[in-house]
Amino acid sequence: YLLRNQIRWITHTKSGGWLPETPVDWVFSDTTMTTRESLHLLRQWVSLGLCRRFVWTVKFTRDASTVVPLLEELLSPEALPDGEAEGPRPSTFVWRARHLSMHGSEIAVVGTVSKA
Repeated sequence: YLLRNQIRWITHTKSGGWLPETPVDWVFSDTTMTTRESLHLLRQWVSLGLCRRFVWTVKFTRDASTVVPLLEELLSPEALPDGEAEGPRPSTFVWRARHLSMHGSEIAVVGTVSKA
């Protein structure tokens, strides 16, 4: 239960590629992007340190089991960019993916990010 004055700001946008000007504590994303586009955007949020926690809904068109290898490919620590343009890799990046029965063709990816 949240009190109204505890919420500093909430931004709702219909733009699938929106990135904040300053880092946020939480990001909740439920876009209509392809699986790969959505995961690339999540990877951008994580690698740029734009959020500390996230709940990211990923759509898929085939069997849910095809999404897990893609998650591992795009969200492994080794896959995150590490360079001046992208910033340093997060020191800790933990995520879990769950296919909830009410989600149908969506997987919820929940995680935390911290910088060194």
